[in-house]
Amino acid sequence: MDEPTAALDPRAEHRIFTGLRRLAADRAVVLVTHRLTNVTVADRVVVLDKGRVIQQGTPDELLAQRDGLFRELWDLQNERSGRVPAPADSEENGPLNQPALF
Repeated sequence: MDEPTAALDPRAEHRIFTGLRRLAADRAVVLVTHRLTNVTVADRVVVLDKGRVIQQGTPDELLAQRDGLFRELWDLQNERSGRVPAPADSEENGPLNQPALF
């Protein structure tokens, strides 16, 4: 699926991903997205850069790699939107809504 929720409001997006999780049980699903919060439901994330795999792991593993591209992009998206820092940094960074990179 390539950006399956790009034109949806948050409620509709939530319904789509809830349904997708149920339908994907015991199946492989490839989700292509630039909205990194969508991959938090993934079992495995593969990060591509210029057509090459540069990182792979669970969302938590990739967020823990502070110098990785996934973390950098996460933080940029969260900084722009005012979201909370990456989960691995929430206590360390102090108050919520500090810039974080995914």
